[in-house]
Amino acid sequence: MSRATDAAARPGDPLGSTPTAEGLVRSMDGPFLLRACVRTPSGYRWAERDKRRNAGYLDARQLDTLRTVLPQDAAVLAAVPTLSSPSLATWPALPTPALLCDRAYVTERGNLEHVCRALGGFLSRLHAAPPAGLPRRDGPAWLPEGSWAARAVEAARHRLNGGKLARGAAAVAPFTGDPVVVHGRFSTGVCADTDRPVVLGWREAGLGDPQRDLAFFLTELVEAAALIELADDPAAMAFLDGYGAVADAGRLVGLVADRLLEHCAQSTLWRPTGGDPDVALARLEAQWRRFAAAVTA
Repeated sequence: MSRATDAAARPGDPLGSTPTAEGLVRSMDGPFLLRACVRTPSGYRWAERDKRRNAGYLDARQLDTLRTVLPQDAAVLAAVPTLSSPSLATWPALPTPALLCDRAYVTERGNLEHVCRALGGFLSRLHAAPPAGLPRRDGPAWLPEGSWAARAVEAARHRLNGGKLARGAAAVAPFTGDPVVVHGRFSTGVCADTDRPVVLGWREAGLGDPQRDLAFFLTELVEAAALIELADDPAAMAFLDGYGAVADAGRLVGLVADRLLEHCAQSTLWRPTGGDPDVALARLEAQWRRFAAAVTA
């Protein structure tokens, strides 16, 4: 995490010209996106620069369409970004730069279960929203099928010793239901950790498989529980309790396995010094099996 001065960022581009812009509080620089939070006179503002000008992300018109169908939720706020340019998105000011991932990956988790239950309820209402004029999402918008990145991740995944995770992922049946409004990257890293949780992101939203939204969030909770060595994962169960009935719990478990493998493959590519992937996979598989037993009981 980077620290900078108290000066406000330049108007029009909260990221400034470089990741060391004045006012920068934290920066998350990935292969596809540069995400940063800057301190401004009105609060902390997150911004995201699309480094590869991904044509799959929602444009300004589509974001306006999305705003009309988002749930008006008293417990959770959906914050849709404004596009300063096709590759630069900014979100409304928040009272803190903290994200839910800051709490999920530590042992002192506070009221994480309560927050996850509220987010589960929000996602359920999002999935029940009327279909809008949004693009179909059959895969992640930041990893288009056939792209160099998708091929690299797939190759890295084949090199992993997937074990039971690979068998669980291979058993996932294709989605055959009616597509619903999905967030597309619903994670602890896009939920602002405020008194009223705020869901950021949304440029990857569209119409797709609701269980993939669930699996994305649950995967991070499984990873966090494995990292801090929790015997069980009350946050994951609280999230599912807030969401309500899941049509096919077995398929959801398989989707979590699939995302765990994809995320591990991405880590070996873009964070190659993160340790032995086989050791990490063994811990993830053990936690995933505990999660699967709880979900399918």
